[in-house]
Amino acid sequence: MLFQDLVIQIATEGRISGDADFQPLVIGLINELFKEAVESQRPMELRCETLLDLTSGVEFVELPDNFFIHHQVRFIDIDTQKVYSLTDQDKAASPAPRGLYGHPKTFEIQSGQIILKPPLAIVTGDKLHLVYYKIPPVLTPALLQTQNPLIRLEPFLIRGCVRRIRMLHGDDLQVAQILGGDVSSAATAYSKDEPIRNSRPDKG
Repeated sequence: MLFQDLVIQIATEGRISGDADFQPLVIGLINELFKEAVESQRPMELRCETLLDLTSGVEFVELPDNFFIHHQVRFIDIDTQKVYSLTDQDKAASPAPRGLYGHPKTFEIQSGQIILKPPLAIVTGDKLHLVYYKIPPVLTPALLQTQNPLIRLEPFLIRGCVRRIRMLHGDDLQVAQILGGDVSSAATAYSKDEPIRNSRPDKG
């Protein structure tokens, strides 16, 4: 459907259709939920893959301009043509394949770059095979008359926007109970997270 129709449906189901001042709120929620949808639903329409060239001794490589979130990062060794997956640096990494000691094992994504670790054995001609998801659509008032390119995400967008609108602007008892439960859970977890100090034995 057109983005305009999507906004109208969300406003109607969220019971804010009578107030045009809420349109920027709905547009902002759609943009936020597009990002969440890509992170959780991984739509094939936004999936891409590319080969990135590496340079001897250089540990970082620039990401594509449309990069949003990675799916898989694989190292291609020019000398042996071996291909193996790299591990996110926050996870336990496996050794590099036999014969590739010193080659990268992990990666970190930071400030528009992939940083490879360790970088010592990287040579010009090596490549990264990057499978990733593109930046999702960014809705603006000027684009309301365009077609939503990710039609199958519309139920997700509608449900998510309506629930958040109700949480922000509604007097719905069910929403109040959801919020109350969230606050209670957070408070319980916080109280259980207090440091436990061992009592010191009495001297003497």
